[in-house]
Amino acid sequence: ELGGLRRELAESNLRYKTLQEETELLRDFAAAAPWPIWAKSAEGNLRYANKAYVRATEGKGVADAIHRNLWGGKSVHLTDFPTVDESALDPGLEEQMAAARRLVEAGLAARDNARIKVRQPLSSIAVPGEALSDEIAGIVRDELNVKVIVFGAPDVVLNTDITEDLKLEGMARELVRMINDLRRQLGFNVEDRVLARYEANGMLATALERHADYIKRETLALELKSGREEGFKGDERPIEGEQVWIGLRLS
Repeated sequence: ELGGLRRELAESNLRYKTLQEETELLRDFAAAAPWPIWAKSAEGNLRYANKAYVRATEGKGVADAIHRNLWGGKSVHLTDFPTVDESALDPGLEEQMAAARRLVEAGLAARDNARIKVRQPLSSIAVPGEALSDEIAGIVRDELNVKVIVFGAPDVVLNTDITEDLKLEGMARELVRMINDLRRQLGFNVEDRVLARYEANGMLATALERHADYIKRETLALELKSGREEGFKGDERPIEGEQVWIGLRLS
């Protein structure tokens, strides 16, 4: 039973990550597009608009699937609206969460201004205000994809120096997005375990080798090996100026 719950949580987590990746794609598009939006090609705009419509619909399904997984198959749409437990209210926590939201908004705006995707990890960000609790600060770090937050600065200052290690980690995230996109193209189910093959050179090959465990975990791949083999359906794409071929088949 515990194994089944873990599997269901893993599947729900993969659905969430898929939506998160699509959201980042749409955010990148919106940040890069000149306004008015129709200055871009009509075909490109329609494609992204359709993605937005589809993902908005899928978002409801994912939320319901998570609730069903956690509550014995009961749909969230058939539950009563929760009542407020006054004793559970924590004004201090609410203030910290409000501060965290402001910091995330400011940090994302700094990323947009620097034209650095959220998938690219950065070493640090300096932010104004008092230090948050470790737990809340961790949420902010995750949302901004930075390693360290320095509190007490006069303004928001993003460290945009991308080291080789950070670059490789960012490439690994891009590879995860590519593999999960390929999973969808091939019609695999969310829970399907796959075998993966790749052809790459340069930093992409290094990223695949160094972050193999992370990539396999995030894509439900039981294997990630170099070289093409029969029976693997794949796709070749550019990532950060380098070409990579990824092939998948069911395990």
